[in-house]
Amino acid sequence: MPREISHQISISIDRKLSGLSNTTSNQQFIFKVHDGLRSHKNEAYEPKVLSIGPFHHGKPKLKKMEMHKLRYLKELLGRRGETNAHRYIIALTEFEDHARKYYAEEEISRISKKGFVEMMFLDGCFVIEFLRKNFKPELQNGNDTIFQMEWLSSNIMTDLILFENQVPFFILDKLYDMTKLPDERGNLIDLAYCLCDNLGFPKGCYSSIPANEDIIHLLDLVHKSLCSSFAEKLTTMNDSAANDDFSLEVVKSTSELQQSGIHFEAVKPGQNQSWLDITFEHGKMKIPSLKIMDETESVFRNLIAYEQYILKSWSCISDYALFLDHLIDSPRDVEKLRHRQIISNWLGDDEAVSTMFNKLCNDVAVDESMFCYTGVFKKVNKYSRKRRNKWRAHLMRNYFNSPWSIISFLAALVLLILTVVQTIFSILQYTKQ
Repeated sequence: MPREISHQISISIDRKLSGLSNTTSNQQFIFKVHDGLRSHKNEAYEPKVLSIGPFHHGKPKLKKMEMHKLRYLKELLGRRGETNAHRYIIALTEFEDHARKYYAEEEISRISKKGFVEMMFLDGCFVIEFLRKNFKPELQNGNDTIFQMEWLSSNIMTDLILFENQVPFFILDKLYDMTKLPDERGNLIDLAYCLCDNLGFPKGCYSSIPANEDIIHLLDLVHKSLCSSFAEKLTTMNDSAANDDFSLEVVKSTSELQQSGIHFEAVKPGQNQSWLDITFEHGKMKIPSLKIMDETESVFRNLIAYEQYILKSWSCISDYALFLDHLIDSPRDVEKLRHRQIISNWLGDDEAVSTMFNKLCNDVAVDESMFCYTGVFKKVNKYSRKRRNKWRAHLMRNYFNSPWSIISFLAALVLLILTVVQTIFSILQYTKQ
């Protein structure tokens, strides 16, 4: 009897193994965000108006955009003088199997070949046509609803970089090359840079990506644009300090650091400084300015999700969010950073910004050995622990915090000096007698 049960269990397991698709040998790049991250703000990972790829395809609230996809395809074909999409479908059919392997979820296998290729084609054409029209406004027709309503084009921009709302970049690149007109210059990467400019990041903050760079999808492109120069700098610094102790330290909030004599200064990211590059020297912390808008939390959460699932290097966005989480403990800290023009709060509510940064890194794994701001944290803590800096800050805060207090101090000092001089003269006069 036990042998028979063992045999039945063995057969059952063999059947389950035979029915399991062999996806472990293929690296996957597009995932559904796990419940731990979703539990903090589920809507941050959900498209508002546009589905791209299979995970949100067919959702009722997103169906209105399907007509716009067809309209954009018709305009694209008309501009090229083509009457059908036959040659594009033939090309994409050859890549269908490779594209499927980008998706991690088992449910993708249930989509038919016809349905998958059609979805890749319509979604891909819409993306490149939208980016083209944004890059070249002269391509926008006078009755283009998407660009007539700024809220709609803005929501599409945000939807295009959601982690779950992606198609493989090689599909987009193939369609872009096939639909280019003879006089059209540039490449798809040039068109996609607008995604950085329209998401609240500083103008020109992104790094140039070589045309031959291996790009996974649009979210990967945005991440590389925002982080590559900073990550390269960190790698160089890490190589030169390979024997240092990289144990993770923490820093106090903005209010507490100011009490320790630390000053905050906003800087504008330039060609030699990334928007992620925070520095600390001689009691002054320099932080590039950041605009906080309605879509900022969704953008940060999806970039962080990307780092949690795919990235094997520096998690620049996660570490930046964690740094600001340390600096911001309350709305008062946001207010102080706002007054220093480090944060531009378009939400209009300091408490909302404080809450956002205090929750961004919940359920996010941090690699202590590769934390981007270890050096900054150590310098800050070393400075703030020195008693003379605390005393200096105490004096400045309590006795030199206004012009009148400084005048009063100088007046008292002059009076003290005169009193001492008068006392000395009195003593000298007495000794002469």
